[in-house]
Amino acid sequence: MKWLLRVREVFKSFYGTYSPYIDGLVKFAVSMAVYMTVIYHTGYNTAVSNPFIAVILGLISAFLPVSAISVITAALLMAEFISVSLELTALTAVMFVFMMLLYFIFKAGDSILMPLVMTVCLWNMSPLVLPIALLINPAQVIVVAFGVLVYGIIIVVRRDLSALAAATSSMSMGGRINLVLSDLFSNTRFLLILAALVLTVLIVTMFKRSKANYAGLVGFVVGNLIYLILFIFGSYILNITFSPVSFAAGFVLGILAGFVILFGVQALDYNRCEEVSFEDDEYCYFVKAVPKASISAAKKTEEIITSVGQDTINVQNLFIRHDEKEGGGR
Repeated sequence: MKWLLRVREVFKSFYGTYSPYIDGLVKFAVSMAVYMTVIYHTGYNTAVSNPFIAVILGLISAFLPVSAISVITAALLMAEFISVSLELTALTAVMFVFMMLLYFIFKAGDSILMPLVMTVCLWNMSPLVLPIALLINPAQVIVVAFGVLVYGIIIVVRRDLSALAAATSSMSMGGRINLVLSDLFSNTRFLLILAALVLTVLIVTMFKRSKANYAGLVGFVVGNLIYLILFIFGSYILNITFSPVSFAAGFVLGILAGFVILFGVQALDYNRCEEVSFEDDEYCYFVKAVPKASISAAKKTEEIITSVGQDTINVQNLFIRHDEKEGGGR
């Protein structure tokens, strides 16, 4: 996997030079994918269900902090839902406010997990969530669960749109909210994805925090196998239909993304790990230090050659410092 390390070093050098432009392009691409997904899977409000609106919002997001993508996603969803039901919009607003309050407990940047998880689930590529588990800690699984919850609300509203519209005139406000919640928590597909993702993301994050060698790799492989078994057998038992092509594409892309993270971004050299123990008056400390894998810089050499007739003879390779070269010139 040395080629991944070389690519990483090249990218680090390139990113260090052009980081403002790269950050803006990445935020624009991610936000565009999220906003276009929301518009495609809702489309209830013609005033905002326009790709041009997504482009404008993506351009705005490129110049804002990454946490703004979650806020704009929430506003876009509520703008779509307001054409379906005011009660649905209020319920969604309360849910997002609750999520935003929890973001103060974690970090504001973690909120990007919510629209990312929602997006891959809406495209039936839920295994793509598992590589994210290599970059987060166990507590952040709450944000992943919120992303699945938003996905569940969207698919429930899309499936029961006619029932929700008809209930507007025949049900009370409490009855309409109860209709949405009962449909949500009786949706077996949503419950299966929620349970499987929360369990496997916890497994991967817990494995990754272990001090055993190659714990991240083992956890990622085990997590993917468990998710595959849970989703396929759960879909069979619960009679849930899904697109095998999209699921397989998400699984393969997730495996590739995970290995890039493990061997490129978070590459560790377990052959050079060290274990140290020391103590003070109150505690004994046991520390395991695992260095990150890196490629040693190539040594610069200067070759001196002499020419004899038509033949060229290599005399020696010398390491010559810059000041020695200057001294020799004088």
